[in-house]
Amino acid sequence: MNLSVLLVLSLAAPSTWTVDDDGPADFSSIRTALFNVAPGDTLLVEPGTYGPFVATQRVTILGRFGPRPKILDKSYVIGAPAVTIVGLEFESLTVKDVVGRALVDDCEIEDGDLVIDSCERFLLSRIEVRTPAAAGGIGADVVSSHGFMVLCDVEGGDGPGGSIFGTRGGDGGSALRVRGGSEVTIVASRLIGGKAGVGFVDGRAGDGLLVEGGTAVVRGAPHDVLDDGAYDTCCGGTPGFSIQAESAATVVWSGVSLPAGIGGTGAVTQAPAAEPYVYVTGDD
Repeated sequence: MNLSVLLVLSLAAPSTWTVDDDGPADFSSIRTALFNVAPGDTLLVEPGTYGPFVATQRVTILGRFGPRPKILDKSYVIGAPAVTIVGLEFESLTVKDVVGRALVDDCEIEDGDLVIDSCERFLLSRIEVRTPAAAGGIGADVVSSHGFMVLCDVEGGDGPGGSIFGTRGGDGGSALRVRGGSEVTIVASRLIGGKAGVGFVDGRAGDGLLVEGGTAVVRGAPHDVLDDGAYDTCCGGTPGFSIQAESAATVVWSGVSLPAGIGGTGAVTQAPAAEPYVYVTGDD
């Protein structure tokens, strides 16, 4: 093999770069790193606090084992061919227009939301989402996308408070909303709607799963719960649903617990037997 071919292969090989906000590393911020590394490279992020970033290229961003690096404000992945994000804590994260696999694993979303929009193949695994208190927001929003949620724990935002002198409390947000023709399989996960806001008349509790358009398949065991948020009946508060399916929605569920029941005019059916979410074949 001649020298020119070796040089091309060397330049094409993915590299791993370190990011540390307060110590010696290749970069001190994720944003700066993304401006400088090549598509396909890996960023290894040390614990610390970092500003938001926008990723548009194929990239892997890994939080080093230990306390999760905290990413402030809103971060975006837009139009990347593929992305892998593991072990970070975000205030808000939007992944949009990813044509390959979008993998987000072992991450927390605190005081914000998670949006998956127009992604061809996504996988969310071991994700915790906590939306802001008294904001009534959706915890995780899947729009025009196809993929899986596995071992996720998502809560909708609590409804904003009203006034005892005549203002109604706000409605709680759904834990997960599926819309825009999405196809989502939800496995071994916990989805809890936000609490109803308290006021002269209390609001409505948020739904565990709201499907406005598309298909959702829910699989799990009885300890995997889809439930609405808390509400107070003494002040006119109203419940939500474990699953709320609008007319353009199809939901098939098995195995999980649905304490708050099913609402809406969409097609919601229970599989005749609990469906496994892992198939093993062969001698293993």
